[in-house]
Amino acid sequence: MTIIEAILEDLRPYPVRTKLIEKKCTDSNLDGSDEYTSAHRASTIPILIEVLTQFLVLGSVSEGGVSLNFTDVKERIRLLKIEIGQSTEGLEPTVKILDI
Repeated sequence: MTIIEAILEDLRPYPVRTKLIEKKCTDSNLDGSDEYTSAHRASTIPILIEVLTQFLVLGSVSEGGVSLNFTDVKERIRLLKIEIGQSTEGLEPTVKILDI
C-alpha cells in the first residue's frame, strides 16, 4: 500500500480526490508513491487533519442519490490531534443538557 492509498483509506468514507492527496504529500515533502509503513503515521496525520478541516464548512453533500453527512468530522479531527499531541482547543465535544 502506498502512502497515498493509506491516506485515502484513513479518509473513508469522505470523498477526496487522489490528486488532492498527491498535492498535500508534495507540500509535506512526502513521496506519496512510497510504500506506507507505521513510521509514516505521524507525517500523514497533518495531511488528514488539513483535508478533513475542509469538510467542516459543509453540512452534507448529495450526489447521484448518495448523501454524506459531515457532522462527525470535528470529532475525527480532534482524535487525530490527540494522537499527535496537538492542541484540541475549539474542538471539544459540545455537551447539551435538555431540561424536561
